Amino acid sequence: MADRTVTEIEDAILAALAPLAASHGVRQTAPYNGEMDLEKFQGAVQQWPAVLVHYTGSSFEDRGRRRAEYMEFVVFVCSRHGGDQALARRGDSTTPGSYALLKGVADLLEGRRVIVADDVFPCVRLGQQSEIQGRGLSVYSARYVIETVYLVPME
Repeated sequence: MADRTVTEIEDAILAALAPLAASHGVRQTAPYNGEMDLEKFQGAVQQWPAVLVHYTGSSFEDRGRRRAEYMEFVVFVCSRHGGDQALARRGDSTTPGSYALLKGVADLLEGRRVIVADDVFPCVRLGQQSEIQGRGLSVYSARYVIETVYLVPME
């Protein structure tokens, strides 16, 4: 049982989301620092549509010598449409829309192991919500938790 790092799990999530490039035309899949300021967010997205991943923290549960760590990640789906705000959400022939991106992310993560190992459990979706709507942009977030289990060193 390994003590998994945040970077290791985040990289596995990004790898799991890579098929969105082919299925939904996602042009950027990357880590994100989590700031929700519109200008900073626009600066972080270099290519649209995009999917960004941010680690928000962990909770822990001790089970004797074993410790369960519940790592929570937020996945931002980002779509834009120059002419119509509704199409940024709903999609058209030029963009998949944020609704389809949310579904695509759920199809790739929910109930699946991002690392196939006994110490990493399947992703659980906790919720999703609107983050930024306006100026032709549509950004939603989906919160996921991944449980990992490892041995705690005892003396």
